[in-house]
Amino acid sequence: VQFEDTYLELIGDFDHCHLAPLIDRMQPWLALDEDVYWQTSITSRRLEDELVPLRAKGLAPQPINSAARRVRLTEGGWDETDSRSFYTFNEHDIHASLFMSDHRKPEAIWMPGWQCHPNTTRRVLGISYLAEDVARVANYMSLMFGAEPDEQAPDRMAFRTPRGEFLEICDQSAGRVPGSQPLQAGVGARGAAFTIGVDSVERC
Repeated sequence: VQFEDTYLELIGDFDHCHLAPLIDRMQPWLALDEDVYWQTSITSRRLEDELVPLRAKGLAPQPINSAARRVRLTEGGWDETDSRSFYTFNEHDIHASLFMSDHRKPEAIWMPGWQCHPNTTRRVLGISYLAEDVARVANYMSLMFGAEPDEQAPDRMAFRTPRGEFLEICDQSAGRVPGSQPLQAGVGARGAAFTIGVDSVERC
């Protein structure tokens, strides 16, 4: 689902994955009693530039994998993206892990013809996580973002991207994410909601 500078991606048939290490690390998600397993990617200009700094911080980034896929052009015909990604797992709260992506052929992803939605959606404005220990999850995300949280409170910490999006970690008992499901037993943190911007709330 294409927006102006972000997208939502639904991935199914995980048993068809050919990367054995990734299948192994995804087992905590597949063990959840939920219909959707939440993953969040943050954008990098060039993935190779991220590896050494992350290792220096004590994290263990996985190898870079191709995320190329065939895409339908709005004017007809087909193209293929040149996207890549790698995971850096949050060992303390595995369900709050992030991965990084770069897109070396953005014109094969962001096409204006796929960004015109009847509900007037424009872009993802923010992503919300629930956590038992907000500070612990924020520490991991600080390492991934290379910056301290822009907003800090006992029950919420939030990061702002250069484009203005937010990623927030909220104490699950604080009620900051209305309608979100509580964390399952044994799950310290996970994605709970995303906020999208629209041109017209009434039309949406």
